[in-house]
Amino acid sequence: MNICIFLHNISSGGGTERMAVSLANELIQRGHNLHIVSLAPTGDPFFPLRQGVTLHSLNIPVSQLTTRYFAAIKKLRAFLKSNAVNVIIDVDVILSVISIPACWRTATKVIAWEHYNYFVKRESKVRAWGRKLAARKAAAVVTLTEEDARNYKKNCTCKAKIIAIPNFIAALPAETASPNNHIVLAVGHLIHRKGFDILVKAWGLLKAEGLDGWKLHIAGDGEEKENLFELVRTLQLEQDVVFLPPATNIAGYYLSAAVYVMSSRAEGFGMVLIEALSFGLPAVSFNCKLGPAEIIRNGVDGFLVSPEDVQELKDKLHILLRRDDLRNTMAANARKGAARFLSHEIIPQWVALLNTL
Repeated sequence: MNICIFLHNISSGGGTERMAVSLANELIQRGHNLHIVSLAPTGDPFFPLRQGVTLHSLNIPVSQLTTRYFAAIKKLRAFLKSNAVNVIIDVDVILSVISIPACWRTATKVIAWEHYNYFVKRESKVRAWGRKLAARKAAAVVTLTEEDARNYKKNCTCKAKIIAIPNFIAALPAETASPNNHIVLAVGHLIHRKGFDILVKAWGLLKAEGLDGWKLHIAGDGEEKENLFELVRTLQLEQDVVFLPPATNIAGYYLSAAVYVMSSRAEGFGMVLIEALSFGLPAVSFNCKLGPAEIIRNGVDGFLVSPEDVQELKDKLHILLRRDDLRNTMAANARKGAARFLSHEIIPQWVALLNTL
């Protein structure tokens, strides 16, 4: 099958690009022909691609899309026809406003891959239109959680197949983290939605209660970076909170920690939770919409916390950091939980979907 994966920019180091590359690598192993088309001008892939995946670009910066919208449709349509593409997978439903018109009256089927959730970024009229359009005109919409699949069915006129397929990891790491590392790790873009300000405040409460010997490591970059630095200074946590740069391979970050924490106000899924569990890190996460509740087994390999509740986040972290026995038990359970999301469990769901189109 000739498959095209359509995304914003293959050079980006974001989670959506990482999963797009992972899916391409898995599908080409199974005998499919894979093309990756970036909307924007692009450089080398941020994440490693298997040999045989071809790269292309429409060379239209997002900032110019309003004025070059029809040019984007025309360019994509020409590419799909010249390469006899059977299926195009939009990595972000907003791209369906380009792919669906581009595929009009062609044999190419569209799969819209929702990487947030139905209720995230609704302030964007284009994204809202993309979701409605995909639900009505695409061959399928793939959500990351069962709850989000229900959201689509409830809020859209769905002629497309709506199916939940979670994100995946290729394999469990050979190494696991030590529960005695005395580091709590958080990873993600430093933006408001990720809630790192809430996490820093919770850490301040932990320090006020006399927690010693533990450090909070936050890995990432983004627009809230300076605000977070200032918050750390205000709470006098300079010796306790460490900011780390984003990295292509963050295995070292996971292996240096003992506990993972996610303080997001909203998520599409929470891929970092699966990764953390795979390294044997018990996780503490807000039970935000959507994802954490379908990944963390509450009380087994981590804790789910009421959304944006600073006090409860502090309390659950305090329990896990103080109780070595509980941390050891949850660490052992974490890898078993992550095994549910191995590629050999998830990719057959993608293959089955492709075979039905």
